[in-house]
Amino acid sequence: MNSKKMSTKKLVISALLVGLSVVIPYLSLPVVPIPEFSVTLFAHLAIIIAMFMGVEVAIFAGLGAVLGFYLKGVPIVVVMRAASHLVFLIVGALMLKKLHNKKWHIVLVAIVTGLIHALAEAIIVAFWFKSSSISNTFFIGAPIFLLHHIFDFVMAVLVYTALSKAKLVKPLIR
Repeated sequence: MNSKKMSTKKLVISALLVGLSVVIPYLSLPVVPIPEFSVTLFAHLAIIIAMFMGVEVAIFAGLGAVLGFYLKGVPIVVVMRAASHLVFLIVGALMLKKLHNKKWHIVLVAIVTGLIHALAEAIIVAFWFKSSSISNTFFIGAPIFLLHHIFDFVMAVLVYTALSKAKLVKPLIR
């Protein structure tokens, strides 16, 4: 594939991931309510798969998720949390592009993106809910965000691996 031009197959998969990112907020996914924030299992599945496919795909799917949460009419803090995902998506996609995609590289990407994800969401929650305890946000909320990220990352690796075995996407681990 030419780096300046996206293949038709990648474009179609990207569009499907963007569409999925938009509709995910409308699905009845398992939600774990925690004071001042919540965790929706599988919510990051499409955007993490998009991250595996490249920076452009990750950005489009990430923006699709922001749009989906905005259209659903959730509190603006949730939309801002979704927007913060663009940071970990770009970093993760760039890491995957630079690394040689060996097993430990995927683990490294999961940890780095998880830390960025957790920190970004904790900062938004702490900023938004100024009256809350910042220490609770960072010492309780951030680890929960990190665990949620790792769960969704592992699920995304499993789905992506299945897509790769079906020869729909390039293998994640070479």
